[in-house]
Amino acid sequence: MKSIYTILVMLLTIMAGCGGNKKSDCQKEDSDTIAIPDTFITIDVSKKYPLKELILQDIMDVEYIALESTDEFLCQGIVQAIGKEIILVKNVINDGDIFIFDRNGKGLRKFNRKGQGSEEYIFNLSAFVDDNSGEIYIDEIIRNVLVYDFQGIFLKSIPRGDNKWINATNYNQDYLIARESPSIQIQNKTDYQRFVIISKQDGNIAKDFRIYFKKKVEWGITNRTENAGGAPRLYPIVPYNDSWLLTEPSSDTIFKLSTFSEKSSLNTVYSNNVLSILSYIKCVFGNFSFLKMSASIVTVSIK
Repeated sequence: MKSIYTILVMLLTIMAGCGGNKKSDCQKEDSDTIAIPDTFITIDVSKKYPLKELILQDIMDVEYIALESTDEFLCQGIVQAIGKEIILVKNVINDGDIFIFDRNGKGLRKFNRKGQGSEEYIFNLSAFVDDNSGEIYIDEIIRNVLVYDFQGIFLKSIPRGDNKWINATNYNQDYLIARESPSIQIQNKTDYQRFVIISKQDGNIAKDFRIYFKKKVEWGITNRTENAGGAPRLYPIVPYNDSWLLTEPSSDTIFKLSTFSEKSSLNTVYSNNVLSILSYIKCVFGNFSFLKMSASIVTVSIK
């Protein structure tokens, strides 16, 4: 049975309206910019349009993977990474469990290295995989990035030092890519979001990129009276074929970072009204993108 995802219509409509031919305000004059063609379709967002439903399978190649749900591998299904051979999953609660499934959804093993020792993580905020080296990276934010093999055996620790970076993910065999914590923006009152290339050997920053903005935009909604709030989940670093898309809600532009070198620079991909699509962009870009559905995983790729 075909599943209908009306959210894709929203995404495609918004992306179609993100064109423009101006140079972004968030780049300095010495940055390289790709001109956006005038042929981009524009959408008047003030008007109402009839709802149109699209079949996901009609525009994407779809693979449904049901995860094994035996007592040992029953989990809350928070997908962390989909590699060439394994799927990495954790629970919502901070219990430290890391579940490893193969690409058919069969449970292979799970490990838990939660603790306060030098080879353990206090809080497994996120995890990602390096397929080529067979390594699992656990980013606990509080201290370092811990590296384990696919058996859960500790290999090494990547120190943060005084560098406050978050949203780290695998860049290539030698480097990670991450963004500087927004708390640094607030503390130093900077007018840019900083992205960094980090050495896997010593945690040093090899290169950084900055996306400038005129005014800081907060996307969270807070009810101070009831002390409650919420915010859409944004994806500041998104794999895009052999490149990376870097985003900052305060900017009006999405940038593409090609293969890293000392002369690497950012190129404009989409300009205008970027904030609307940041919550959805993770679902459609990358070699192994995914949507989470109960105890199943849906991997999708653009046809």
